[in-house]
Amino acid sequence: MQCHSRYFFNDQRKAIFCYDKVFDNFYPKLTTKSLFSEDFSNTRVHNDDLDHQTLETELNLYFENDFEKHVDNILELVANPTKMDAKKHESFYYIARYALISDTRFPFNKKKMDDAIASMIKETAYKVRLLGDEEQAKAIEKSVENERTKYSNLINYTQIAAIRLERMGSIIFRL
Repeated sequence: MQCHSRYFFNDQRKAIFCYDKVFDNFYPKLTTKSLFSEDFSNTRVHNDDLDHQTLETELNLYFENDFEKHVDNILELVANPTKMDAKKHESFYYIARYALISDTRFPFNKKKMDDAIASMIKETAYKVRLLGDEEQAKAIEKSVENERTKYSNLINYTQIAAIRLERMGSIIFRL
């Protein structure tokens, strides 16, 4: 992520400026690294083991490793719009997929997703308890207990991007 953020770093003011939609506030960060400095924010539990790598690998492979190449392709097209080709068209899709997953990557939204899922599961446990099955209700509640990772990270970024892109239908990219 840091490799992408440097495109937005203001060299004159030595900061990157962020906008917090919740508080309607602009604020500076002195380094791009400080934008996403939560340790283990992409860790999840898999087969009762901590998995630090799967989401990181997915993000690197499908959304980060070739970011600079695709930005350069689009910048080349901006400089000379007659150079549109399949490579540049794919670059638009690459950046679009990246944008479509961006909200799911932020800690505030990860927590909101986890809270929503936990709320539904706890409601299910409550209803099972009303039916008289305390043991099953406790098992259901236990399924959302997570003290080992900050977020559940029960997401697949490539799948989210693909589904959102498909739902958008035909896309026309214009500069």
